[in-house]
Amino acid sequence: MYQALLFFIHRTPFFFPFLGLCLGILLQEYSQASTSLSSLPGSIAVLLHLGFFLLPHRKRYQWRNFLPIAYCLLFVSAGQFLLKQKDIRQQKNWIGKLATSTSLSSLELIIENAPVEKASTTQVVASVHGLYSGDSAETAVGQILLSSSQKGCLSALLPGYRILLVKKPTHLVHSGNPGERDWATYYARRQITHRCFVKDSDFLIIDNSPKGYVFANALHSVQRKILALLFANIQDRQAAGLAAALLIGYREQLDPTLQEQYSKTGVVHIIAISGMHLALLGWLLQFFVRPFQKNKIGLLLSQLLIIAIIWFFTLLAGATPSVLRAGLAFTIDAAGKLLGRKPLPLNTLTAAGFLILVIQPYWLWDLGFQLSFSAVLSIVLFAKPLQRLLTTSHRWLHPVTTLIAVTLAAQLLTTPFTLYYFQQFPLGFLLSNLLAVPLSSCILYILLLAVITAGIPWLGPTTGKLAETLIEWMNRYIQLISEIPGIQLSELHWTWAEAFLLLIAIFTGAGWLLLKSKSGATLTGCLGCLLMVLQWVDIFSHQKQEALVAYQSKSASMVSWIKGNQAIYLLDSITHARELKKNVLANSSSRFYRIHQQIDTLLTPYFQIAKWIIIVPHRNLMPPRPITTDKKTILLLTKSAPFTGNSWIQNLPIQLAILDGTIGTRTRENWKKLLLSHGIPVHDMLTDGAFVYSPPSSTFALLSTLHTP
Repeated sequence: MYQALLFFIHRTPFFFPFLGLCLGILLQEYSQASTSLSSLPGSIAVLLHLGFFLLPHRKRYQWRNFLPIAYCLLFVSAGQFLLKQKDIRQQKNWIGKLATSTSLSSLELIIENAPVEKASTTQVVASVHGLYSGDSAETAVGQILLSSSQKGCLSALLPGYRILLVKKPTHLVHSGNPGERDWATYYARRQITHRCFVKDSDFLIIDNSPKGYVFANALHSVQRKILALLFANIQDRQAAGLAAALLIGYREQLDPTLQEQYSKTGVVHIIAISGMHLALLGWLLQFFVRPFQKNKIGLLLSQLLIIAIIWFFTLLAGATPSVLRAGLAFTIDAAGKLLGRKPLPLNTLTAAGFLILVIQPYWLWDLGFQLSFSAVLSIVLFAKPLQRLLTTSHRWLHPVTTLIAVTLAAQLLTTPFTLYYFQQFPLGFLLSNLLAVPLSSCILYILLLAVITAGIPWLGPTTGKLAETLIEWMNRYIQLISEIPGIQLSELHWTWAEAFLLLIAIFTGAGWLLLKSKSGATLTGCLGCLLMVLQWVDIFSHQKQEALVAYQSKSASMVSWIKGNQAIYLLDSITHARELKKNVLANSSSRFYRIHQQIDTLLTPYFQIAKWIIIVPHRNLMPPRPITTDKKTILLLTKSAPFTGNSWIQNLPIQLAILDGTIGTRTRENWKKLLLSHGIPVHDMLTDGAFVYSPPSSTFALLSTLHTP
């Protein structure tokens, strides 16, 4: 197994640069090392290189296999440096630093992307150009996510427009709700650190000439024309939405129920632009230009044309990391053809990954990049061995066995990511892919033809109708598979450590089965036992858990008490808010804590849970009488709290006050001043996130979750 690893490394020169860059990016993100510490691996690499070349020639040959480690350390420092440079929060004039040190009156913004229409809101990303405080102005940097529920408010904004925002944006903070995604970190890795909900009166367009954004607006215009052609020639809205996702990656009109069915059956990659789509497009282009490749000039011009079309399609599809990886890999492969050399797939893959992370190191956390990279790596490593196992004497079955081998191979290394991110596994992935992959390939070609022939009176509608029929057949097939009982394993509860161990176990297991490696068999067995122990420990710990949670939400108040696998959810009395929280926050929390039995009840002004008494001040009620008890008292302030609260804290032994997200700004400030003046600790959900208390012992250990100015 060691010899096979050395052979793999020698055949893949970009392996160590890519590995070192990944390690450096991860190290910088989770350690936040200073400049001097981030240069330490690079310094060690330089010393190792010098020491190696000072050795006698015989010693150099003996130690040659350790030289790539020095290269890896060099790129570890490079990864740390790149991430530090890309982190906009490290810059001196970042808006997050300036907005706290100055009295912000308005911001000058430049629109960066075309408006994205959601179900109930419109969103657009804008970069900060200037900050105004009274009569003074200074240059600032940063990106803000503008959102509006007002119809047509942001729809007219195009990339390059300059606007003056007179409303102060809020800093994105993780809600802290158990099981809920950390959207603040998600947006921060895209350089978006602030958000602002706006109306027409909150901003003014000061310049609508898209200087420097001509190409971006041209792409947006082409995308809109393609969408118009698709929706004009495909009458069924569900089919048209899937056609837009399949052709150009536009998923805003995609039916959520249909998307869930594709995810459940393991074919969601079909409706996400990826390497498969670019490979189909590239194969089609190569087929058409093959007659012109008889001489060097024809070969050069044809390959340059194909590269240009591939990159235009890549940018049209949004230039997501998964599409960029495929575009770069295709470009490297085309360049190899021009030079008369055939690049190795593994080296092409690692080179494309390396270049993507150099462009934007934060894409290492992009799920599309991770799934795309792992799927292609898995196909390159395991597709041929699996195909040899499925070899049959019937030639007509070869396409089927090839598709089965590729599908199984792609699933191998993507499984740990699926288990960690989605906590589920699609058992019907093979059955669904056998028909969906070839059918979707056929549909993609027909959609291209439908767009090209859209202006022809009879051919355009006919092609569109054919695409619509095939899409309906594919949707019906996927729906039938998704309705099979037990077709998906859900709520599997895998941590990142367990997913990483599974990934290593797949590699060691492959070494055991394919290379007959004894060490691979031993490692696979040990890792399998360790995974079973970790899963058992996780189940046991959830059976013994206790947690008091006050959830962060701006629309409703909710508290839960978790004991073992049972939970009591206390929700406010507004029907709409109750249903909203029950469907969103409660479900996320139930998955996080592995809740098997759930009770929903109303949030009353006074109630007891385990060791705590929780009081919810109400403007129309009198404060409770003085309490004499050994229980801990928590004051939970919601939107029903009175404007002033002296009478609620005078005679109550309050250990903690929690301000949830529903309180108004003035009421929040009044209560904060009052509570702090009486020495009562305050947990403000808008800045500190949800209140989560899990007792490590009998001691009331609130200090770890409190914020006391």
